[in-house]
Amino acid sequence: MDEGVVSSSVDALWIGQVQNVVMEYVYEASIGVDLRKIRMHISGNRLTLTLPSREIINDSITVTQVDKDDFWFPLSETRRAELIEAERVKCREHYLSENEETMQADENTMRVLSDYINGLLSEIGKYNVDIQFDTEGE
Repeated sequence: MDEGVVSSSVDALWIGQVQNVVMEYVYEASIGVDLRKIRMHISGNRLTLTLPSREIINDSITVTQVDKDDFWFPLSETRRAELIEAERVKCREHYLSENEETMQADENTMRVLSDYINGLLSEIGKYNVDIQFDTEGE
């Protein structure tokens, strides 16, 4: 969950500023991998799983406060929606970028999958499991 602020102002040629809007928001996102897109390769006793790139599964942006000075040029609902959608795109890019949090999430995903699959295959005892993220598809 992230909190942020988006602001916008409109100036008129001779009048000056005719609209100033500041909106505070909360952005929440669930990030994961689509397990249907996993590629599997078996070579000898090595099972290699290639996971797809992470993606936003679900997200929302909720405006928590609006401060506006728009007497001369009221903020339209269309413009408000455009501002919020542009901010959501920025938030999505941030959440999907390579940073310490996403790298930790990738490591956790690989560890959990590896432990799970190794547990399933432990009775067979024939396979070593490698899990990696698809770097070519990015």
